[in-house]
Amino acid sequence: MEEKNLQKSHILIVDDAETHRFLLRNIIMEMGYQPVLAESGAQALKVFPRCNPVLVLLDISMPEMDGYEVCRKLREDLDARDIPIIFTSAFENAEEITKVFEAGGTDYVMKPFIPEVIRARVGVYLKLTEVMQKLAERE
Repeated sequence: MEEKNLQKSHILIVDDAETHRFLLRNIIMEMGYQPVLAESGAQALKVFPRCNPVLVLLDISMPEMDGYEVCRKLREDLDARDIPIIFTSAFENAEEITKVFEAGGTDYVMKPFIPEVIRARVGVYLKLTEVMQKLAERE
């Protein structure tokens, strides 16, 4: 996948708090990507196949379906197995952060968000995705 194609790619942002969704949306837009917003886990699972994101920013604490469950369901989908899922939360304890990786998460970013950290983490995983795709094309 060419970088210019990746730049037009969707990034799914899942958070029940509007302020967090919009803050992340603005950061993603500044990076040149197309944000797709979901305010619940159920909504995220519904829009995921339609937007085909290259990365997911996923809140842990949401009503009805938490981020862990959303991540597990996404990882069951063959099309979503290799997509980076970066969890977001204010949790600081090791037990909750460990659950991120047990559920299939790729990384974890603490709230309140530091825009530079979001940009750095998203950039790293998108670059890694691009490199992995190029390697797969060579095989």
